[in-house]
Amino acid sequence: MSEHRQLPAAPPLPDPPPRPKKRQPTQDEITKARLKFLKEMSKHYITNEENIVAKEMFRLHKYNWPQILVVTAGCEGESDFVTFSSDEVLRVDREFNYQCVLARDRVGRIISIPLDFDIKCRVVSHDKASEKQFIANIIESHSLPVTVKFAVPDNHIFDLGESAHRADSFGCMALLKVYDETYLISNPLIDGVLDPHIIIIPLYLEMLISTVVGAEAMSVKEWEEYTEEVKKDAAKLDFSSVKGRKAMAIYPDIPDEAQDTDIYSYIRPDSYVILREKETGRIPKERINYCEIYKCDKDENVYEEITPSVPPRAPQKKPCSSKSAGPPIPKRDKSSTSTKLPPARSDVSDLTVAELGEKLKLLKLDKYVKKFEKEGIDGSILVEMDQLILKKEFHFKEFEAIKLTKFVQSGHIPS
Repeated sequence: MSEHRQLPAAPPLPDPPPRPKKRQPTQDEITKARLKFLKEMSKHYITNEENIVAKEMFRLHKYNWPQILVVTAGCEGESDFVTFSSDEVLRVDREFNYQCVLARDRVGRIISIPLDFDIKCRVVSHDKASEKQFIANIIESHSLPVTVKFAVPDNHIFDLGESAHRADSFGCMALLKVYDETYLISNPLIDGVLDPHIIIIPLYLEMLISTVVGAEAMSVKEWEEYTEEVKKDAAKLDFSSVKGRKAMAIYPDIPDEAQDTDIYSYIRPDSYVILREKETGRIPKERINYCEIYKCDKDENVYEEITPSVPPRAPQKKPCSSKSAGPPIPKRDKSSTSTKLPPARSDVSDLTVAELGEKLKLLKLDKYVKKFEKEGIDGSILVEMDQLILKKEFHFKEFEAIKLTKFVQSGHIPS
């Protein structure tokens, strides 16, 4: 009987090589991917398509902030602070009330002064003036109305529109009543990311805005998570230091029967009054919102103008229309308000209608291109026009007329 031979045991199989571990993305890669997604997401927001102005949006969402808004029709103002472009996205965190006092000056103008105005006044009674006090202190210790007069150092002057006036030229004013001026506090959303720069939105702006309620690239839950994420970013910001305008504002006269405590939040001021030192020609450094707007369509010569000894103003960094004080401005002849442009550059007068249109675009005056084309305005005609014609016939704002005048005079295009 044959014996069966037992085969030797097979050697053990070698262990399979370990699978390579899946590389985890770095935090930097995660952040970049998130930013890329948010950038694409921000191109396709879903809105309620209200297309309403700021004051109507305020009434719609009052006490129901924050809200994300998109500008559907922009507006160009006298400064960056009141200029918004179409498709700009803003997250409004809250409404903000800024206390001011209404006053009436010696020529009947309505003036709004911030309650924390940092210039002292004297209370005037029976032609006698009291000690210097801040306006807030005067209101706290006196019943309104009360007559006051600015107690400004001799080395300061007021800029009113395009002209400068001595510090004592305002004379006496009657402080009438305290009111709240309302603004919206917001931050831009740039490519879906909250920008820490705080912007206050005046309620009188005529731009059109709509509420953003979602994004095409996000589900409802993802959108809610995204808005919570933005809310946490906003919570890191300090909104407590935000203030309204620092300048005095001059408002159009409003009939007594139409006056309301909040009506001035919805009305664009006619002009702003800026205080500066005449030696240095500087405007105080603090520059919250639109305190450097220069605009005045009414007769500016109701106040006594500065003397020829005042040195020229130093150039400012960002005012919308800054001119040298120079010699005193002669009293305006009310029978003729023409402000004929100085001799123009010859190359401006040679511009065709189309070429002038391109220059208007470079000056960010695009909205007047079609009007000029319709009227056949070329360079030769433009140099014969004055600021009065630009404002009356073509509805230029004061600053826009100044900008075009500067171009005609020197070919200057802001860079």
